[in-house]
Amino acid sequence: MVRKNFERIGGPEYMGLDDGKRNGFHYCRLYRQTALLGTVLPLYLTLVRNTLDEATDPWGVKVERVEVKDVRLPVQLQRAMAAEAEAAREARAKVIAAEGEKKASHALNEAANVICESPSAIQLRYLQTLNSIR
Repeated sequence: MVRKNFERIGGPEYMGLDDGKRNGFHYCRLYRQTALLGTVLPLYLTLVRNTLDEATDPWGVKVERVEVKDVRLPVQLQRAMAAEAEAAREARAKVIAAEGEKKASHALNEAANVICESPSAIQLRYLQTLNSIR
């Protein structure tokens, strides 16, 4: 008997679309699972077909259809994928924060230009600062 170790990706899950608002986490998990299957599955299908051909060719049998019910990912690979996803999220957060800082600096520069052009604006800002100190 020829046996290979195949990784596991959880089986298909079905749920009504009307539950989307109540069960958003489930749909995110299902989407992630589907995306992973779309990436990993073609590689495994080739491996499965080759393994089946090795086992059945000596008997003169040709397998025409195989259904994959489960694929399990090793824990170490799951951790690596989670770490990569976390790093990507942190990178996006840093980019968003930097863009916010950039917009804030442009707004402060514009406000400084307005205040410099008007002596009454400078006096008003001074009074606002004194009021906020109390």
